[in-house]
Amino acid sequence: MLQKYWFYIVTILSAIALASALIAEFYFNLAPCEMCLKQREPYYIIIMGFTLIAILKWQDRIWFYIAF
Repeated sequence: MLQKYWFYIVTILSAIALASALIAEFYFNLAPCEMCLKQREPYYIIIMGFTLIAILKWQDRIWFYIAF
């Protein structure tokens, strides 16, 4: 079962990691260092990539809609 849904689990865990960092930054007024900001970039890439993959799996004729 884990092999079937790993893609969703990784996306959800990445979103939780980013949400906790953003909550700490904005709600508790903690200023992130330069390295902290750089460490968030892989999470953004993972979320965007897996979202794109989910859309492509969900939509059979996505290229038709993108072209027009």
